[in-house]
Amino acid sequence: MDERDWVEFKRKLKSKTDIDLDLYKEPQMKRRIGNLVNRSAAKSFVEYFDTVAKDKDEFAAFIEYLTINVSEFYRTPDKFAKLETDVIPDLLKRSPKLNIWSAGCSIGAEPYSLAMILKEMTPGKQHRILATDLDVEIIAKAKRGVYTDNELKCVESPRLNKYFTKGSD
Repeated sequence: MDERDWVEFKRKLKSKTDIDLDLYKEPQMKRRIGNLVNRSAAKSFVEYFDTVAKDKDEFAAFIEYLTINVSEFYRTPDKFAKLETDVIPDLLKRSPKLNIWSAGCSIGAEPYSLAMILKEMTPGKQHRILATDLDVEIIAKAKRGVYTDNELKCVESPRLNKYFTKGSD
């Protein structure tokens, strides 16, 4: 598996799915996908792609593996603090109504975190948050809005009490 193989694999994946692996950390993606290639009978990234692309279910499993689906509310608290203190106030100076796209939103924790921040910073104002993910099953979970304690571990108590209701399980 050489660099040309990897480049062609990325091209084919982008052509078929519009997933641009150049937007991700290359060593991590090469390692993750390389593990799949090594577990298969394929001798290269391209051979692996060509094989799984022929089978709808295999390809769906590959995409599910590729889309990591790791998410939690305020996952990196320092980044959300920066959003709250610097980025969002700056954006609100430019426009009173924000349009935000949360790509790869998984279970919805990041866009819901942003929604809480915006609701508190701009009471009564409407903003638009578009939350998307390639995994339709994980989007269904996001729409249900049911979360585990682990997914909520970074939510401060006042927000937890204000925006969430504890379920029986």
